[in-house]
Amino acid sequence: MIETVTIDDVGRALDRCLSSGTHLTFTLGRHSNDEMLSFYPLTPSGFDLEYGWGGLEVDDESWHVLTHDTNSAWGHIYQRPPKPNKTETS
Repeated sequence: MIETVTIDDVGRALDRCLSSGTHLTFTLGRHSNDEMLSFYPLTPSGFDLEYGWGGLEVDDESWHVLTHDTNSAWGHIYQRPPKPNKTETS
């Protein structure tokens, strides 16, 4: 997870990913538990990287356990990763 300084940083990164054809495993969305606004590009190494902004900070004095029945308040639509190219051998 990379958390940016501004929401515009997320928007600009999303624009760059879309213009370069980078696969998004999860589209832009907001998590229900920590309110993080984020998306998940697939890295060249084949793992997802959460790139976001605005997550809640935990206050140890007031934090308590909550149950969330959904991963996201909105967005974060799953998109199946592309199948790897098979290399032909001679």
